[in-house]
Amino acid sequence: MVNLPEKIEPLIVTNAILSCFSIICCLIIIVLFITRKSLRSFVFSLVLYLSVTELLQGITMFLSIFSMNIDTKKAQPFCEFQKIVFDYTDISSLVWINVISYTLYDMMISSNEDFSKKQKIYIILGFILPLVNVIISFYTRSDEIFSDSSDKNTTQSLDSWCWLGDIKQHKTYAIVMYAIFWTLLTVNFIYSCRVINFLKNSCDIEDNNYRRIRKMINKLYLYPIISIFCWVVATVHRFLQIFLDDDNDNNKTNRLELIFSILHGIFLSIRGFLFFVVYGCDAKVRKEFIIFGKYVHVKILNIIPKWRKVDSDFTQNHS
Repeated sequence: MVNLPEKIEPLIVTNAILSCFSIICCLIIIVLFITRKSLRSFVFSLVLYLSVTELLQGITMFLSIFSMNIDTKKAQPFCEFQKIVFDYTDISSLVWINVISYTLYDMMISSNEDFSKKQKIYIILGFILPLVNVIISFYTRSDEIFSDSSDKNTTQSLDSWCWLGDIKQHKTYAIVMYAIFWTLLTVNFIYSCRVINFLKNSCDIEDNNYRRIRKMINKLYLYPIISIFCWVVATVHRFLQIFLDDDNDNNKTNRLELIFSILHGIFLSIRGFLFFVVYGCDAKVRKEFIIFGKYVHVKILNIIPKWRKVDSDFTQNHS
């Protein structure tokens, strides 16, 4: 199995920068939901929950920059923290994108408008259920976590993504988890396709809302595409790790794993940004963001003269 190059500081910095885009986008959703009453719909609250999950992941990815230039033993606790967060957010994000797709299906096809009871169930599924994965993952890796890192020939060093761990020690767990990931992605794909087909069948070219519905359909196509896009790189990389021989000297094979290892980190960093573009950046959100931006701008302009006056008074009193 190939590790990343010895000098990976540029890659860590690149991922940290990319994760900033995800962090900013998630914060935009959270701030808009809190400050703009018109956005506090049930569907947008699901986007909020997804953003909270991706914010946690983005912050954790950004913090990788502080693990550079420190020895393996000092970096180990942070690497384990990263693993726990990523084990949690992977499942949580998949649950929330499935809940969003199912809710759209429920609203359009089943014409269900009573979501108050379901919201509690969704919160349990999205925030509590992923903790089970964290516990299972922690238990299956307990021998790796609590053993002396100096005795291990694993990827627990700063010449690789330390949060990946040595997947070969836990093949069964990894295969089962990725089977669950792709089951959830398939469910998301099915519900997205059902909503798209429903809109296509109900869309009349002479309808006044034809253009709006077509835009909605085009956006709905992105739901399963982006979700699959985000996880396919990680899946290929993990299975390359599982099935490639550690003693394999094939340069092409090693280069392929190296490429997917780098891409794994990059796509993990920008996932929050991609979800923001797909789920949270519609016309209504953009409008409210502009209004909020103008409000903040006016507040800043009002504060600046007051600050200048205080600074001037302070200078006169101490001159």
